[in-house]
Amino acid sequence: MKLPLIHMVLVFMLLVVGIPKLICTAPAPLDITDSERRQCVKDPQTGQYDCDFNLPSVGQMVARFRDTVDGGRAISEATPWFYTRLWSAHRNPTEQEVQFVFSQCKYWFQKAFPTLPSSSNYYVNDGINPRLVYAQLDFIHGNPQEFLPLGNPGDHVNDRDPATVYIRCLWQALSMSSLNREAYLFTQSGDWDPESTWATIEYPTLTQNSNIQRIWRVNMPDWEDSSDSEDEEDSYVPPEREVLWDRSVDAPIDGWQCPVPELAELAKRHETLEHAPAAPQAQTRKSAQISESAQPSGLAYGSSTSSPHQPIPENSAAVAAPSMISSAQGHLQRLQSRQCVEGTHQWNCDFELPTLDEITDRFQDELDFGMASPLRSVWFYTNLGQEIDNRVLEDCKGWMIGNSIDSYYEGDGLDREWVIAQQEWIEIHLNEFLAKTGGEDPQHILGLCVFEALAASALNPDAYVFTKGAPDIWHVDSHWAKVEYPALTQNPFIERIWRVDPRPGQCNQQELIWERGRDQPIPLVRSCLQPLNPPAAATSAAATTTATTNSVVPGPTTK
Repeated sequence: MKLPLIHMVLVFMLLVVGIPKLICTAPAPLDITDSERRQCVKDPQTGQYDCDFNLPSVGQMVARFRDTVDGGRAISEATPWFYTRLWSAHRNPTEQEVQFVFSQCKYWFQKAFPTLPSSSNYYVNDGINPRLVYAQLDFIHGNPQEFLPLGNPGDHVNDRDPATVYIRCLWQALSMSSLNREAYLFTQSGDWDPESTWATIEYPTLTQNSNIQRIWRVNMPDWEDSSDSEDEEDSYVPPEREVLWDRSVDAPIDGWQCPVPELAELAKRHETLEHAPAAPQAQTRKSAQISESAQPSGLAYGSSTSSPHQPIPENSAAVAAPSMISSAQGHLQRLQSRQCVEGTHQWNCDFELPTLDEITDRFQDELDFGMASPLRSVWFYTNLGQEIDNRVLEDCKGWMIGNSIDSYYEGDGLDREWVIAQQEWIEIHLNEFLAKTGGEDPQHILGLCVFEALAASALNPDAYVFTKGAPDIWHVDSHWAKVEYPALTQNPFIERIWRVDPRPGQCNQQELIWERGRDQPIPLVRSCLQPLNPPAAATSAAATTTATTNSVVPGPTTK
């Protein structure tokens, strides 16, 4: 569900207006046993978020910023940046203005450090999985009375609003999570508002983060002047940076502290629950069943932004390498290296094939070129009687466009550079992977996993398969029959599967071949990283397919 306007305004005003200055000390580090105890956690089987009525602590959100497997960007090679006073304080900027300002900050890094990739810097909107933030805010708004009271008498009134507390703790976690030695502030000349979130939360917390040695300030041009200028890229000269704070010279600054308790207080509450299971409901886990929104993050997670075909100005690249994750205290030990992940200047790979869940997350990660969305349909192709070339794909894409259906397929549904890097790594280290797979072709396994993940990651209720029209059939040993079609029927988000013959000269009408409630889910003949099912299961699957598709039977030996 979408955030209501008043909630969006609240989140936005937190950015612009700021908060009062309070005294704090650095939050306690996260204990790894606390990593999944509360907050919204994604159910890998349903793609939905399971939430409870306890706000995540700063320590837990720090772990999320550092979780590169789940879209976190805080690694030692990536620099965090912040902003304040980038537009007039007397008016709320439009989304277009906000995106322009943010793009200027990202562009500054591109020009100031041309040899570094775009993934070498991040801020609050692309430093953490935005779908998690949307889920948490949706759940808070839907259950405002269920959350534990926050704040003490005399505190700022917003300290007792759970949504506001969550956002403010998120800003503090951004500052605390940095593993880089430097941080950047983008602002304009002059003093910033002493009541702003930068002055009261982000700046003080950065100085208390022992990893941060230096904070740089970059004075950006006036917004009014910048918005009207159309200077060519080659003429752009990035503004000079200046040292704002240096650990060897300046002392840490006191500031606001997130009121959500860390592990010690939480453990006491759980100990109470163990002795009195029927007591306080606030600690009882509740299934929120919040459908995952694949919208990329907008300003403070309060507004929608462009689609991947209209790239968001941040130009976000793939997340950084799990193999390079810091072992600093507070980091989740479960985040181990797996598959190829983009590093600072290269891909960092190991000898583990990516799992179905990991590839599914890539299809659903719009910040990393994933296309799975509740507003976008997935499509497949099989048995079209042609080599798989641009002509086949153009026919399929043309039908979707002609019917005004926003869509994607395996070839453009996730980061192609990652797929190529994984394939090349397997080819170079074939013997190592063969030892892992027991002699089975690892490239074939990877392909099966990608096809299954394409089906499993779909969030729109309608899916399409492009194939020859009746009386033609698809082959029972095709990827579509063995993997994609069954996986679609087992995806709880899929309600209908349509068949279309996209070839010129055909009727091009869509035919409903599977509908949830009318037809039964089809068992997979083969699943990602799992052995082939016995022949009886395959026969049963083919029979089930025939029975539930009005004599439309599965498709070709190849795609």
